[in-house]
Amino acid sequence: MLCYRLDVYFSLHDIGRFEQIRRFDSFEPGTMEHAAYGAQLLFGPEKMIRRFVKDDRFDSLICTAIEKHSDFKLEGITDERTLLHAKLIRDADKLANCIAKHSLNCGIMNQ
Repeated sequence: MLCYRLDVYFSLHDIGRFEQIRRFDSFEPGTMEHAAYGAQLLFGPEKMIRRFVKDDRFDSLICTAIEKHSDFKLEGITDERTLLHAKLIRDADKLANCIAKHSLNCGIMNQ
């Protein structure tokens, strides 16, 4: 059940980037903590996550994974399952960034 929803969570993990680009016209890491902002946006008082996922059983796990996905070291996560999902989202995000940068450098995205 959770594996099925990983596609949704991964699609939403960078939702904080929209506010970052709006405020700072930049994706540079020092401008804003987009991961923490995105987690707050999705799982905060308005529960925006409910627009995409009705089941709330994994909210804590996924909120932590999204909140920590931009951290180099995943510190403070004591639950093994949460740590696994944080690593999955973080590592897939880093891989996607590398592929995008490589494609830009090679001119692939400009064709």
